[in-house]
Amino acid sequence: MTKRFSKSSGTGFSNFYSLIIANLLFILSSTLLAFDPEFPASRYLHRVWTASNGLPQSTVYAILQTRDHFLWIATDGGLARFDGVRFTWFNRGNTIDFSTNSVTALCEDKEGGLWIGTYGGGVLHYNRGEFTRFDQRQGLSSLKIWSLLEDSRERLWIGTVGGGLNLLENGRVVRIWNRENGLPDDNVMTVVEDAQASLWIGTRQGLCQIKDERMRIFTGAQGLAGESLIKLFIDQGGTLWAATSNGLSRKNGERFEILSSDLTFNATFVRSFCQDRQGRLFLGTENGLFLLNAGRAQRIAAGALLSDQSLMALYCDREDNLWIGTSAGGLNILQVSPLEVYTTAQGMTGNRVLALLQDSAGNVWAGTNGHGLNRFDGSNWRPFPLLSKTRGISVYALLEDSQKRLWIGTAGNGLFLLAKNKIKVFKEEEGLVAETILSLAQDPDGTIWIGTSAGLFVFRHGRIEALAHIGPLANSVFSLAFDRQGRLYGGALGPNLFTFLAGNWKNFNSRHGIEGRMVYAVYPHPDGTLWLGTEYGLFRQNGARFISCQFNNDPSDIQVFGIIADNENRLWLSTNKGLGCIEAGALAMTPVSGKIVLPMHFFGEAEGMKSTVCSSGFQPTICKGPAGQLWFSTQNGVVSLKPQEALQEKFSIDSLIEGGTADGRNIAPLQLNSLPAGTRRIEIFFTAPFFSAPHRLNFKVRLQGFDREWRLTAGRSVVYDGLNPGRYLFHILPMLDGRLSQGTVLPPLVVMLPKAGPFSLWIAALIFLLLGLPGVLLLVTRRRRAGPAKTAAKYLMSNLESAKAAAYQKKLEECMRSENPYLDPELTLADLAEKLSMPSKHLSQIINEYFRQNFNDFINSYRIRAAIAKLSAEKSREDKLLKIAFESGFNSKSAFNSAFKKNTGFSPSEFRQRLGIK
Repeated sequence: MTKRFSKSSGTGFSNFYSLIIANLLFILSSTLLAFDPEFPASRYLHRVWTASNGLPQSTVYAILQTRDHFLWIATDGGLARFDGVRFTWFNRGNTIDFSTNSVTALCEDKEGGLWIGTYGGGVLHYNRGEFTRFDQRQGLSSLKIWSLLEDSRERLWIGTVGGGLNLLENGRVVRIWNRENGLPDDNVMTVVEDAQASLWIGTRQGLCQIKDERMRIFTGAQGLAGESLIKLFIDQGGTLWAATSNGLSRKNGERFEILSSDLTFNATFVRSFCQDRQGRLFLGTENGLFLLNAGRAQRIAAGALLSDQSLMALYCDREDNLWIGTSAGGLNILQVSPLEVYTTAQGMTGNRVLALLQDSAGNVWAGTNGHGLNRFDGSNWRPFPLLSKTRGISVYALLEDSQKRLWIGTAGNGLFLLAKNKIKVFKEEEGLVAETILSLAQDPDGTIWIGTSAGLFVFRHGRIEALAHIGPLANSVFSLAFDRQGRLYGGALGPNLFTFLAGNWKNFNSRHGIEGRMVYAVYPHPDGTLWLGTEYGLFRQNGARFISCQFNNDPSDIQVFGIIADNENRLWLSTNKGLGCIEAGALAMTPVSGKIVLPMHFFGEAEGMKSTVCSSGFQPTICKGPAGQLWFSTQNGVVSLKPQEALQEKFSIDSLIEGGTADGRNIAPLQLNSLPAGTRRIEIFFTAPFFSAPHRLNFKVRLQGFDREWRLTAGRSVVYDGLNPGRYLFHILPMLDGRLSQGTVLPPLVVMLPKAGPFSLWIAALIFLLLGLPGVLLLVTRRRRAGPAKTAAKYLMSNLESAKAAAYQKKLEECMRSENPYLDPELTLADLAEKLSMPSKHLSQIINEYFRQNFNDFINSYRIRAAIAKLSAEKSREDKLLKIAFESGFNSKSAFNSAFKKNTGFSPSEFRQRLGIK
């Protein structure tokens, strides 16, 4: 039985939280519908994983999502499985069936099993947690695998380097195609099957088709761009694409035609293909990412974001994320942001936006801090001069009145009225005592209400009148709004909320449940509910009082600066932590213990915002266009979104039980059905593969028979301590933004804790006495199973404790990653031990036990990684191999060649050719 160990940055199931934190920079659910070569790089969301934050190694050859929704990544350092938060590694260090770490090809079979091609270790099959290895014993002609395909008859075709094409059926190789029986070359780089069950085989010296045991060869005479094949692909329309070292061709009838494109594309070659559900064909090349558009390859602007322009693998997952594997830059994920963000880079005069408004003509007006007013006509942002000297003016408030005139409130420069391209200014001499305008509103009679730093004013019949003589109206008024009955609501310093209808004024403050000093936002919802936003959060009116709202996925220190309802009556908030949305169905939730807990979906930096801090104390900070598009002012630009597109959830999220522990011992999922007698403490591991926005996902869990209520957890394990014997049911529900996600609800897991027998303790004591010291030594040996048996025996009497060994291992890995000691060609074990402040014998033990290597191989493995990065880098293409060897820490060419061959299976020059570098 194959042993598995989970790695999350090298630490295991219980320590994956660092990856969760890292994923806070991750991404929102969205589609690739907006992928467009013309899009600026700022519209793309991008994330990278390398050997420093989860991948076994940074060269990625293949990517595949299996039907259980896990993502599998083939690297030169082993195979990784990813659920969006943590990686599980499989390599020769923790899986006995791996004889090499270089994984080059992946294929899922019809039964849900995973076929894994390795370079030097044959083929592996993974199913239900078990690996099976296929090599010379099953008839493989070469252990160097480069391509895999399961055909329509559920047979496995294996493309090898040097051994031709192998056909595997019923666990054995039953046929080999090679040069001796007609194949153009014994190096099979790529294999596909078309709709007519024809097999297409791309080799280094030609393309051939096998149909009904008959072979046909295609060369340049049939229109191929070249005869050295790199990748074959059959698109959704059935067209066969052939990428060669000399260009890209597609099959048209009985011939191939060469794709002509711009010079940028013609100067590169394609290594990988990917087609999304909308039919767009992406091309991964040695020089970036391209999209096939109207028969021409166009480079996607976001390609500049990628960690490496040399692309090895592309994959579109079921969530429409685009995954990109690179030759030296690790794993990338790319999406188009659901948000549009506008800053000075798009033509605005300033990035700190205070107030904004979309007028009836469709123009968006944005007031900035110290940089005047900007207008967006749907295509471009341009400054709009208010005075001869626009610079220095801060615009705090905006309003379009019923006559389509624009009112502009400023800080210290009074109130402006823009009508028919003429500007009128209202200041103290017109009766406006305070020249800092914070809010504006118009009532049904046409009166303009003006909230200022010195209280409330009105403009009617061409005159401005102060209302500051009415007590609460003398404070700064940050927000003004009218409901459908014509009642005025005003939010002021205090906190104070005042209302006015038919000559009657009312006042609400902290005695009525409003918390904070400033009422930043007042919003009468179309359903009749009144909402307030303060620096203490969101409040909902409930009769004569206001009730505090909390959010189940971020309960603390939310400040609410703006509130608006979209066309579906969802409530949108601008806050100090980003943009928030509450579904319409949740707005009427019943208060519990004096508060309301609402499910909230947040948009922040992970979704493309330049700053999560929105603007406060101005009006409006949110506006809605005629088509329902929302606009938000922030401390770093204007943010726009279309609610339906931003919130769409097109896919299910299914949870999985991965296993657990019983009193500290690892157990498989099914072993939870019958735990050892006397078990008192269990931990259950679970997950839900989800990649678009894992920070939005949490879980509700309940152990029925133990938990009285459901638990909400953002982690992916739960501990139960002090369990009594009995039968329990473990329930798990994936929650997206506090709501039950779409997807299959996992049936409850039965957890059985049998009672301990009456003599179990005496029997345990007797066994201990009989086994004595040999039993203790056996236990120690089993705990050291991570290394070979002879290594475990070698260190059986070592005084290095496991906790200290783990700390040493982490310290060693951090040193190798951050300080690069391997670049010193004279480095010795004693030198490195001194650098790490640990005994040499302990360092040797760590390298032997945890990495299953000797010191020289361990150091050389890092040198080879450095050399691979240099060999793959554009700037090093002309460098001599000896120069790269010395720069990577080797002191001779022979040592470099020997170590390189041992680690990769190639000589350095062969590896360069493998990457397509002459």
